[in-house]
Amino acid sequence: MQSKTDAIRDYAKLSNRQMEPAAVGASCHPDETAALDYWRQALAGAPACLELPTNHPRPAIQSRRVAELPLTLPRELVARLTGCGAMETADTLTILLGGFAALLGRYANQEDVVVGVSRILDGAAPILPLRVDLSGEPS
Repeated sequence: MQSKTDAIRDYAKLSNRQMEPAAVGASCHPDETAALDYWRQALAGAPACLELPTNHPRPAIQSRRVAELPLTLPRELVARLTGCGAMETADTLTILLGGFAALLGRYANQEDVVVGVSRILDGAAPILPLRVDLSGEPS
């Protein structure tokens, strides 16, 4: 079984290849088929959307628009996050993503959260779905 890092890298490569018109309907290489099978299994049963409480109803047809919010964190906070990551053998992005997923899960009252992350591999994946299991007592 491949590591999560290898699976993410394979998904990113496959995602980029599928963006090319010639790839639509083309047969997959055995490695690509295995990668597709891995991601289908990993995302099977995932919630279709995050049910966040809002002050207005969702539109009948969703636009799928995304947005970016540039954010500069104070150096002291970055140092503390880096230290926390070092204790848990995780990088700062993973620590931030875990906190963000926990926040979303709390607001939505959901234990299964899928977060779309872009540019995780130097722009290799347009949007990469990361599924986070918040059940039990996640650390």
